[in-house]
Formats: sequence, C-alpha cells, structure tokens
Amino acid sequence: MMNGSHPLLRPAWQTFAAMVLAVLAIAGCGGGVDSGGTGAPVVSYSSGPISGFGSIFVNGVRYDDSGATVIDDEGVAHPRSALKLGMTVEVQAGRITTDAATQERRGEARTIQFGSAIQGPVEAVDAAGGVLTVLGQSVKVDADTVLDDMPAGIVVLREGDLLNIHALLDPVTGVYAATRIERAASLAQYKLRGVVSDLDVTAKTFRIGGATIRYTGQVPSLADGVIARVKLATAQVDGAWPLVQAAMTGTAIPDRAEAEIEGFITDFTSLASFKVNGTPVDASGAGVEFRKGTSGQLANGVRVEIEGRMVDGVLVADQVEIKQRGGGEDEHFRLEGAIESVDAGQRSFLLRGITVHHDADTRFVRGGVSDLQVGAVVDVRGVLTANGTQVRANRIRFGRD
Repeated sequence: MMNGSHPLLRPAWQTFAAMVLAVLAIAGCGGGVDSGGTGAPVVSYSSGPISGFGSIFVNGVRYDDSGATVIDDEGVAHPRSALKLGMTVEVQAGRITTDAATQERRGEARTIQFGSAIQGPVEAVDAAGGVLTVLGQSVKVDADTVLDDMPAGIVVLREGDLLNIHALLDPVTGVYAATRIERAASLAQYKLRGVVSDLDVTAKTFRIGGATIRYTGQVPSLADGVIARVKLATAQVDGAWPLVQAAMTGTAIPDRAEAEIEGFITDFTSLASFKVNGTPVDASGAGVEFRKGTSGQLANGVRVEIEGRMVDGVLVADQVEIKQRGGGEDEHFRLEGAIESVDAGQRSFLLRGITVHHDADTRFVRGGVSDLQVGAVVDVRGVLTANGTQVRANRIRFGRD
C-alpha cells in the first residue's frame, strides 16, 4: 500500500510533453529541424486509436514510425512491434503534409506513447448489449472494437478473466468506449484511468466509477473531478481496492503545435469554449469545417475528432468531425504492405499479422483475386469482422502510390 514516502508515478504526459518542448526549442534555435522556410509549426501532436498500419494511421494521418521512439504510459521503451490495431496512442511528430496527388496526410513520428485505460478482472458480461463491467467500470464494445484472440466475441469471457482494455473515456457518463481488448494471463497489479469522485480525506477513500479505492499517506493534487491514473492491489480489503500508485493525468500540448485529438466533449458552454480530453477547444471560427454532422450537434458526451492548432493553451479548430462508431464508416481500418500468406479456400490473407477477408462485395483496384499472392503489395480499407478479430476488406488496391 501507499505511504507518505512512497513515490508517485511520474505522469507520462510530463515525459511526453518534455520531448515535444525540446523539439520546439531546437526548432526555435535553428537547430536543424526543417520548417520549410514558411515559419509553420514543425511539431504536431495526435491522440487516438491506431486505425491501421503501413506505417501507422492515427486520426486519418499516416505516420512513418521507422525512426520513432515507442514508449508506454510509464515511459518504458518498447519495439515498434508492440503497437497493435486499436491501441490508444499519443503521437509527437514533425509537420503534417498533404500529398498533392492522393490528398493523403503524412507525418514523421518521433515519439509514440501507448497506454491502456483499464487492466483488471471481468465482473459482468452483457454480450447482447455489448457491455462489460471491469473493475467497476462500464465498457462499451461495438463493431469498431478490436478483440484480440476472441473469435467468438465477448460471449467467451467469464467472471474473473483478466483484461487489458484500450478505450476512450466519456467523463460525463463514466462509460469507456473500448477500441481494443486483450486477455491477460496474469496481472501483478490492476490499473485504472478515470474521473475521481467522492473523495473522503478522513476515511482516505475515493471512487472511480464503481470502484472504491483506499489510500494511505498523501496523494498530491487528488480532488474530485480530476482524471487520475491509478495502480491497485489485486485483492480488495473491506470492499475497497488498496492504492499502490497514483498520478493525475493531463496533456500539455505545446503552443504553435498542430494538433489532432479524438475524445468526448466535456465542459461545453459554447462553440468557443469546451474541452476534449481535458484540452480547451475553440471551434467558433467562421472557417471551421464540420464533418459528419453540424455545429449544432456539439454537446457534452459527443465523441469528436478535432483538428487545429494550439494558441495560448487552446486548440483552435480548423475541422471538427463527429465520430460515428459501431459501423458508421465503411473504411474505418486500413492496412498496407506485402501479403504474408494466402488462404484461397477461406478467401483470406495475412497482412501486417492481421487476417483480411474478401468477398463478392470487395472492390479490387489495379488487380483482382488471382493477384492475391505472397509478396504482393496491397492497400486494404475495410471494417472489422463480426467477431472483432479480423478485417473485412471493402477495397483492395494493388501496388504503391
């Protein structure tokens, strides 16, 4: 358990932000970071789930990850192979450019940080409703949730099964929208990232969702309404989870940085004043483009993707996309690379370690079914199969642009 001298986790966003600020400092001193001679930002920031590989795709941007440092939310380094479809990540990259021919947006990733929202035991499974209860939290599973090694879906899960869940939290409802779920053989500690409530400094308890957490000593900055990342002991004591470590979380995006963030709206008062993932947003500009919805739909609890630039601590939006999860997009996932193996009988092939299925509705470009051979380079756009473990191709294009 935690005591007065027990070190708190250093918030991973501090490490991440320090890296970004260092790059900005180098750029400001003419230290070799190319600005293209335009004075435009040389640093960009993006947060959201990985939607594809070839390098990696986050928020519709292709990030070359060949030279990137990959770390988890505690700052531990990992190989690039640790990145998986559906993982929630924060990407610090160079300037985002747009290919004139394809209109594809690209950047060179410098640091990629990943981290799950929940690690712990299943308490209840509502397979029909697509809801899991894990560590007292409601986790929504839909058609865009990647399920690792669960070919029958969440119906296979049982009480006590250990899960690692990547998700976006709606702080208004406390519901987590799962983007990737993996089973874990064992967990030395449990993990939870959520909104603190019912803080009782006398009893030394607080709640995150349906979980009661008991601490000892002092936890700096702990207060109702803050988002905390906590590690917990794996056994409850008198109905509460003993706190092992804690950190208050937040994202410090540098001024002048291009930024794209995906999450749920909170603190909405007007188009000029609301937050996404704790970042203040102003989407009141006359030139803001609203996609897949209108400005009138913005409200607390609405899931959005915001694209813009940081100005004095506020993300000034150029574009706001209202996200439609659960089958709202027919090309949500993208995989690009050389085919690794082919199973013609199952009308499938392996690409980037992921099984891709095609059917009579799949559109082929620059080739056909007979061209699906080992080594062939393809660009696949599609959705998850019904069990969330594989990709069903809506379009397969051969070759590279």
